[in-house]
Amino acid sequence: MEFISTSPYPTIVNSSLVSNNIKWDKPPEGYFKLNTDGSSLRTSGAAACGGLIRNSLGRWVVGFARNIGITSALGAEFWGVRDGLIMARNWGIQNIIVDMDSLIVFKLLSNYDSVNHPFHTMILECRELMAQIPHVRLHHIFREANQCADHLAAIGHTVTGFVCFVNCPQGLGLYLDADVRGIGFPRT
Repeated sequence: MEFISTSPYPTIVNSSLVSNNIKWDKPPEGYFKLNTDGSSLRTSGAAACGGLIRNSLGRWVVGFARNIGITSALGAEFWGVRDGLIMARNWGIQNIIVDMDSLIVFKLLSNYDSVNHPFHTMILECRELMAQIPHVRLHHIFREANQCADHLAAIGHTVTGFVCFVNCPQGLGLYLDADVRGIGFPRT
């Protein structure tokens, strides 16, 4: 504060912190919500992804985890969206909101130019899958609101290939319950 007060340049100092309650939001009636996440270990590059689809009451519909192999965190995020969209299409879901915590993936899938991007093929595949589902909305969310998908991505590191979960895997129930009850995670 002393440094700021002696500065010759005008400054605006806000001494109060704003705290937002970051939480998972239920989709509107008639919609489903797909949350996806990707993970890449810094030391080895081993990557995995996971995600889940819930109905408008926040109840589990289906989930997945995939052990990808070696790729970047960005690549793992794209794999998660891709697998989730394939699952939504295969389950006949017509109205879906896709939540992801990767702003880069969100922007690239939201019709930003991607011709020269290293993941151009994956971007095109995701866009094609979105075109096969009548009503798709993309949302960028904070990672604190994506705990269930994060947990499934962590499971992806422990499985071989792709695993579909018709029932909620053990250890994820507390996160699901917190989401349905609207219990958020503080972010300052």
